[in-house]
Amino acid sequence: MEDIKRKHHYVFEGYLRPWSDNGMTWRLWRGKVARKGLSECTSAAYFYKVHLMNGDEYAFLRKFIELFPEVARQTHYDSLNFFRLLSMAKQAMDNPNPALLAMPDFKEKKAYIEMQVHNFEENMHKHREDRLLPFIRRMLNGDMSFYDDMNDMVTFMDSLSAQYFRTKVTPS
Repeated sequence: MEDIKRKHHYVFEGYLRPWSDNGMTWRLWRGKVARKGLSECTSAAYFYKVHLMNGDEYAFLRKFIELFPEVARQTHYDSLNFFRLLSMAKQAMDNPNPALLAMPDFKEKKAYIEMQVHNFEENMHKHREDRLLPFIRRMLNGDMSFYDDMNDMVTFMDSLSAQYFRTKVTPS
């Protein structure tokens, strides 16, 4: 089982690396300009830790998804159901009944659920980053031909748009 990840990246370092100097960049932090490593500028502790969902939140989000175009609904329902299941598993493991406590591998299962609560979204974004990186390399070499292939273009657009929605909001 993988360890719980503390540093969660809200900006894809692979995107910023070509504009860095050996992995270093300049950053404005608390009114001061400082030279920092990319990971210091692009991550936060437990940024993607899953926030547990209750039944009312789940019902609200199911209704909200009904407003989406039909072609997009199933993917969103699947994601929502996974997060709901993860929430229910975490709540059950945190307040176990005697039957759960009697399972011989209860501690391992509880640790696995805890790891998923902390790592799932970070791992999901890492997967998208891995899909995006070849396109960034191609663009840096002047190759935009992936726009001519519908599957490549959709993969690129999906991976790129996910980067926009995951970025941490900073005060203006």
